[in-house]
Amino acid sequence: PTTGLRMVGSRYCIAIGQGYGMCAGDKVDVVLSDGSYIPCILGDMKAVIDTDEFMQYHLSDHDVAEMIVDDTVFYDTSQYLALFRGLPVVKLVKIEED
Repeated sequence: PTTGLRMVGSRYCIAIGQGYGMCAGDKVDVVLSDGSYIPCILGDMKAVIDTDEFMQYHLSDHDVAEMIVDDTVFYDTSQYLALFRGLPVVKLVKIEED
């Protein structure tokens, strides 16, 4: 509640493309290039019209996974830059069903 990141239990709510064959409510892990993962739950699916031909990422910005936030708390990404400063740059490498 203090970060504005929506959660169900200890899992972060995210939206991904429908091309992964999963549904809202499915538990997934977002695997990063450093071997770490983020435990997530699908809170929404991206609209097919907004995604690539495989329905996996947004055409506009190529985002694969999007955090679902409470925009009354999380209103500007710059408010979280200090949290991430100094962390290694990692890339999303896999979405796997938990």
